[in-house]
Amino acid sequence: MTLAYLDELQRAQAGDRRSLARLISALCDPRLEARPALHGLITTIYECENHGHVFAFTGPPGVGKSSIIETIGTTLCQAGEKLAVLSIDPSSPTSGGSILGDKTRMPNLAAHANAYVRPLPSIGALGGVNPFAPDVLRLLIACHYPIVFLESVGVGQSEFEVVELSDTVIGLMQPASGDELQIDKRGLLELVNWVVVNKCDSETESKAKMLFASFQEWKSQVSTRKTFLTTTMPELANSSTGAAGLQALCDDIVREKPHTRRDSWDLKKRNLAMSGPTRLAMLWLAQHLHENAQSLGLHKGKESTSPTLHAEILAQELISRISKSKS
Repeated sequence: MTLAYLDELQRAQAGDRRSLARLISALCDPRLEARPALHGLITTIYECENHGHVFAFTGPPGVGKSSIIETIGTTLCQAGEKLAVLSIDPSSPTSGGSILGDKTRMPNLAAHANAYVRPLPSIGALGGVNPFAPDVLRLLIACHYPIVFLESVGVGQSEFEVVELSDTVIGLMQPASGDELQIDKRGLLELVNWVVVNKCDSETESKAKMLFASFQEWKSQVSTRKTFLTTTMPELANSSTGAAGLQALCDDIVREKPHTRRDSWDLKKRNLAMSGPTRLAMLWLAQHLHENAQSLGLHKGKESTSPTLHAEILAQELISRISKSKS
C-alpha cells in the first residue's frame, strides 16, 4: 500500500489532479488502523524541499474569505502564478457532515488550469482547520504549488491553529459589524501579519476607512505589518479604494512568496506550533476512550456526576496507569 501511495505521489507531482485528490483523501482518513500505510507517503512529502508559502485567510463568518480568495486567486493565475486553495468547511456537531460549499464561491478560480481548489471538513476540530491540514499543506507544496491559500472556518478571537500552519496570516474584517469594539480584545488579531478591511463598497466605504484607521493606529502594538482596504465587487461598487487594495494585496502576495516561516518565524509562533501534534494525539485518544471505556475498565461515574469531575477522574486514572507502566 505504501508503494501504491508513492506511485500516486509521482503522478500527482507530474500534474495528475485525480491522484492529488486521492492522496488528500487518504491523508485525511481519521482511522488509526489506516495510518501505518501512510507513513512512507508522509515521510516523503516532508522530505521534499519547502518551496511553498502558505497564506492563511481567517476572520468571522460572512466577512468574504471565499470571495476575496476567488478574486485575488484568479488575478494571480491570470498573471501566470500557480496556486492551491485548501478551504475548511465547518462540520455539523450533530450529523458530522459538511456542505463543502466554499468551492462553489470560487467558480473561476476552481476552473483555472493554474489553480487547484480542495474543500475539507473541519470534522469537529477546534482552531478553524482540519486536524490533518498540516500534511495536506505539505503535500500541495510537494506537488509544486508555490502559493497555497488556507481558508479557515469562520473564527473569532482565540482560534490560533491557522497561525501554526501558515507563513503569513491574513485577518479579514468588515465595517459596520461591531469589529471596532473587538479590536482591543485582540486574541487572534495579535498574531495576524496582515489585516484586510473588506467590503469597502460605496455604501460602507466611509465606515471601512474608519475601521482601517483604527487598525493603522493599533497595529504598532502587535505583529501586524500591513493593512489593506478591499472590495470583491469594485465593478459594482465603483470603489477605486477597494480595487487598489485588492491589487496591492496581490502584489504583496507575489513579493512575499519566496519567504517562508523558516526565515521569519518568531518564538511565539514556534511555541504554538509544538501544540498541534499534542492536540491531534488527544483527539485520537479521546476517540479511543469513548469507544473502549467499558472494556478498558475506566471509571464511568454516575449520571449525576459533574462533567468536570468525571473528566478529572478519567485523567487521574489514565495518569496513574501511565505512571505504573513506567515503573
